Amino acid sequence: LVRLEFEARPLVRTAGCSASEQCMTAPVGERPCGGPRDYLVFCARTTDTAALNRKLAELRQAEMAYNQKTNAMSTCEFREAPSTALVAGACRAR
Repeated sequence: LVRLEFEARPLVRTAGCSASEQCMTAPVGERPCGGPRDYLVFCARTTDTAALNRKLAELRQAEMAYNQKTNAMSTCEFREAPSTALVAGACRAR
């Protein structure tokens, strides 16, 4: 899981957008109760979103398998994607 997330994060590019509408989020991992455990903020103009989504899907599947195998537990609150903003040419979570 650590390796997959380590491979996913460098795919994210936050700089290069010209409007806040170009800033996006992507879910990271899978909590034992369901839903992502984190979100990445990125610039859709400069990030290879297909490669990022493939790697994040691989991470999600691996984390789901790990959670099931280990009977992992967590709190079950839903984590919403953060709102995004363009700050000094880079996408950021608000």
